[in-house]
Amino acid sequence: MKRIILLLLLAITFSTAGAQNKVQEKKIKYFVTEATKELDLSKRKSRKLLKTRKQYVLDYLEIAKNFKKGDLSPGEKKVEINDVNMAFNSNFAEITGKPSADIKKFMTRMRKELPNIQ
Repeated sequence: MKRIILLLLLAITFSTAGAQNKVQEKKIKYFVTEATKELDLSKRKSRKLLKTRKQYVLDYLEIAKNFKKGDLSPGEKKVEINDVNMAFNSNFAEITGKPSADIKKFMTRMRKELPNIQ
């Protein structure tokens, strides 16, 4: 009986983690697709942005995980997230080659839309 309960708990845990990963993938793809359309990116730049965005999300999730484990204080978390954000924004501007006004407009729109992606 204990084995069955343990197996059920493991199955639920893995299915939840898998669903979370799928949501993150959807959000990444949505971000890149919309950036490609709105900022008129080539396929090459789109692929580079996809890789950069995936790394950004992985870094962000790693910081959140370390904070949750207690490995980071709130101040350290904030500093690390700022570093990750600045690195992504710099890479994003370099990849797109667009003026900061265009990028800011796009990022504002994404901040509103991405939380609604399921």
